[in-house]
Amino acid sequence: MHLYTMRIHIELTTRALRFAGYVQDDEMQMRNRGSGDSLTVLVSGDTEQHAVEEAFGRLVDALPADVPNPPLRQTASGGVLLVPLPSTAVLLLRRRAVERGMSPQECVLRAVALSLARGASGSASGAGEASGLEQLLGCGRRD
Repeated sequence: MHLYTMRIHIELTTRALRFAGYVQDDEMQMRNRGSGDSLTVLVSGDTEQHAVEEAFGRLVDALPADVPNPPLRQTASGGVLLVPLPSTAVLLLRRRAVERGMSPQECVLRAVALSLARGASGSASGAGEASGLEQLLGCGRRD
């Protein structure tokens, strides 16, 4: 098993969240610090492709129950997930971002970081405890 550094970019459209992730080398990691629309995570895997699948798998597992499972479209060194959202979830996300004094992407980044950290630690959420993404989007739990 190897550790891979993966950068996940988040874009919010009127109908979806777009997650684009790629494995990056150490030199690229040093140049790209501090971006407000991306998150850097460490993922273990036998290969880069396995690490990408693991990271996106954790992300999909963190999605609320009423958000359909999107297919992962693989790219040369990463992948893209397009997560369709109901318009009510997009509006709620934008409102919560304004209330917190953040951009919608920053709110999603924090929720994703929390969800991925829970998945990496192997700790399952307690009964009735919503993930960061569920709370942010106002959607139901995935069992």
